[in-house]
Amino acid sequence: MRTKYTLYVNGQRVDINADALVLMNYKQSDAETPAAVFNSWSQELALPRTSKNNVIFDHIYRADHTTQAGKFNVLQRTPFEIISDTGEKLEAGYLKLIDMNGEQYTVILYGGLGGFLFSLMYNADGSKKSLADLDYTVGGGADELTFSITRDAVREAWRTIAGIQAHADLWNIINFAPCYNGIPGGDFDAGSAFCADSCFGVKNNDGDYYSRNGHVKVDLVNSVDEWAAGDLRSYQQRPVISIKEFFDALQRWASANGYTFNLDASFFNNANPYYWKSWLTLPKLDGLTLPTESGSGTENVPAPAQGALPAYDSTARKVVDVPGPWDTDKRRTTKYDISVSFLASAGVGGDYEPRVAAWQRNSGGVYTQHRLVTMYQLVAYDADGVIVGGSKIAAATTHVQGSGTPLEDTVSPANFVSKYNLPLGTKYAEYDPEYIDSSIPYADNFDASMYNGEYYGFYDGDVTPKVLKDANDSEITLNLTINGVTDVAAVKLHIAYLAVYTQSGDAARYHQEIITALPYYSDTSNTYPLTDVSIRDGVAAYDYQAGGTVKSGAVITKKLLLGGTHTPADYLLSFAKQFGLSFRFDVASKTVDLMTRNSWYSLDANPVNLQERIDLPSRKVVPYVIRSRWYEWVNAVKGKFADYYKSIYGLEYGMARVNTGFEFDASHTGVLNDSILRGAAEVLHQSKYFETITENSKPCPAPFIDGGSFTLWNYEGETQEQDIVTPSDAATIVYLNSSYKGYDVGGYPKPEFCDKDGKEVEGEDVLLMYDGAGAPTEYGRVCLTDDNGLMTLYNEGKPCWLLGQASIAANAPYVIGAGLNMPRFRRMLTAGTTTATHSLDMAVPSEIDQPAITCAADKAVYQRGWANYTTDKMDVDAKAMTCKVNLRGLQVGQNLLRNFYYFDGCVWVLNQIKNYVVGGDNLTECEFIKVKDKTNYTNGQTY
Repeated sequence: MRTKYTLYVNGQRVDINADALVLMNYKQSDAETPAAVFNSWSQELALPRTSKNNVIFDHIYRADHTTQAGKFNVLQRTPFEIISDTGEKLEAGYLKLIDMNGEQYTVILYGGLGGFLFSLMYNADGSKKSLADLDYTVGGGADELTFSITRDAVREAWRTIAGIQAHADLWNIINFAPCYNGIPGGDFDAGSAFCADSCFGVKNNDGDYYSRNGHVKVDLVNSVDEWAAGDLRSYQQRPVISIKEFFDALQRWASANGYTFNLDASFFNNANPYYWKSWLTLPKLDGLTLPTESGSGTENVPAPAQGALPAYDSTARKVVDVPGPWDTDKRRTTKYDISVSFLASAGVGGDYEPRVAAWQRNSGGVYTQHRLVTMYQLVAYDADGVIVGGSKIAAATTHVQGSGTPLEDTVSPANFVSKYNLPLGTKYAEYDPEYIDSSIPYADNFDASMYNGEYYGFYDGDVTPKVLKDANDSEITLNLTINGVTDVAAVKLHIAYLAVYTQSGDAARYHQEIITALPYYSDTSNTYPLTDVSIRDGVAAYDYQAGGTVKSGAVITKKLLLGGTHTPADYLLSFAKQFGLSFRFDVASKTVDLMTRNSWYSLDANPVNLQERIDLPSRKVVPYVIRSRWYEWVNAVKGKFADYYKSIYGLEYGMARVNTGFEFDASHTGVLNDSILRGAAEVLHQSKYFETITENSKPCPAPFIDGGSFTLWNYEGETQEQDIVTPSDAATIVYLNSSYKGYDVGGYPKPEFCDKDGKEVEGEDVLLMYDGAGAPTEYGRVCLTDDNGLMTLYNEGKPCWLLGQASIAANAPYVIGAGLNMPRFRRMLTAGTTTATHSLDMAVPSEIDQPAITCAADKAVYQRGWANYTTDKMDVDAKAMTCKVNLRGLQVGQNLLRNFYYFDGCVWVLNQIKNYVVGGDNLTECEFIKVKDKTNYTNGQTY
């Protein structure tokens, strides 16, 4: 007679049918899918619709709302336990209600491992989980991995993984893998660039046409990738997440949800790079979509501290930083309208006077007229110091009323821009200043009282200038609009000024005044004291529209970065399949163990004798391998070299193919077909651009060897296009790889995520290993960069490449050859040598497209984790025995699958238990696999 048992759902005892059976099924492997991971147990069960059960299921599933089918939540899961009449917990896990009618509820009971995995797949509302649903730090939360994607962030991440600097948590969890990603897709102009005007092949000026911020715009003959351009754009780098941190997060999740998740120390240790140094590639950032957000507002722009103007000289100019909200949220595509007011003079002796002054002095019969002109402009900059906006220029001047020779200089903002490098730009600052015109008439009547005196005024565009006496009349307001720029880093007020004069009379008796300051001062000395700049508080009004694709400066959150990934259960199961790991679940303690095959089969070295337990008439022995001739271990690979490899060898790149010897059957079994993990061809790319060119001591960007053209601008925004001068035969050419000309740097093979046309292919869900870092001088002209304002202003808003950046001092910290320590994320681990010690491919490819690197066949995953076990099972003498077994007195569960058994002079492993009745005394059908050599099971994995 069967032992009685009780079913509890959500802690409440439910009614069950008297004849209901709880059938226990356990399975370790399958001949057709040897890498499959099987749940510990599941069963469909019919429960009667009693009043007790109605209350329970109506409350949990709202099963009372059944006037229309499907009103209850079929994805709702509820914990259950099965307790024997002796108080033993036979099974525990999750229950799902799948159907109901007038007589019964139909449910599925998922055993412990099934419940564990189901909880890692679905949220309580039935939505799928992603890697964003795990906590990667203590406390976790939505903001734990938040960062702004900039060159500084990537540089810090690379320096952190290289051990040069520390950054708590973040960059040990997330990092960036340099890969061959191909020509960027989406909203990126890979056929255009901005080039430093210090490079050979371009000019920085031609007549009235000039470069901008030290750059010209280049139209390339061909679209190029980041390695040809020597420009590693921050958001084009492939993000990766640490496998170790993923498993730490799984353990943290398990603890918070009532489970214990144990990792086999023989595999999960820092001596095993397949765990400790493995990283998983994530979707590229430029393919992600920022959350939609829009709005408007205003923020005060506080007045900067006052500062003295410099003494007048031929280049007198002052630049004042204007504080503001410029870096509040770089996700925003923002329009700023900034209004800043300032005084035309500061206080002198308690009185306000206009900033500018003019006078004429009678010195021995020589009349000298002096005039001061001051110009002002607000200018906005991005993080690279590139101008991304500017106000119109405002001009203030004095005017002398009296007879004499008109001023000999015509003072205009255009002249100021040229002489004083005032940052007047095109497009952002349409030129419409209040400027000085020398044709302003003088008064008809000469006023003798002006001799040895001063006259001051502020010019505001009227024909007759005003005479200003107080601070309010001396106010100037500048308005600056910045439209569509996402990375405003600074706003500055530029002040430029100069003195002009004319004279009449005897030039020999002329005495020039030395002007040391601008404001009027009421004494008769020949010098004037310095004064301060006095700027009033301003206002910044802004509109913003967040959304679209990720660009430099975008705020990357955990949800954005990881929200589009597969479920944690998918990655856990695929990782276990990849390396031949097994799951064990202990019902009583809710403990999940993930272990190697060596550990799984080391429970008891002494085989259990089955001679008296097997029902001999039911015994049936058949060959273990039943159908397929070919078994293939491979992760799907995309990319140029992978396609070429398959066309030559007829095999997938990195495939391990096993011939079972069954010649009558030619079918193929893909062992890892349902794994979400992908492979990648690790190669050294070949390119005509893998060289550094120097002409006349100037760098020449490698893409210039194709020719092209560049653009200069005048101050009205008009353009002039010229052909690029390509390097001559006398140019110095240094190849990145001196041993293999045309190849990338020898020590830096990379995963390839581009096709034969250079376009990007999918590159997420690929396992890589960190193989150290270095700073080869061959990468001296390769830089980490961000988008800058030049692209917004002069390339229709589209980001493009930056060429020749290594020659710009401001970018020196981002040059790869200047101590940046670029990491190597690889499919093969070499530890800096030319011999691979580990490979993440299932088998070493027949040809590796990375010169000077060698890898032995036993360094790949199949040889380390599968070969001994598979060879034993697929031996010509391998047998599967099915029979009925008396399991009375044995603790039936997964642990029975871990033992060796002795019968009929052979050693066997128990592979499957079918429909064991809980507490029953009948025979149970089982499947055993004949073992050729026990060590293939207990010591067959050599990770």
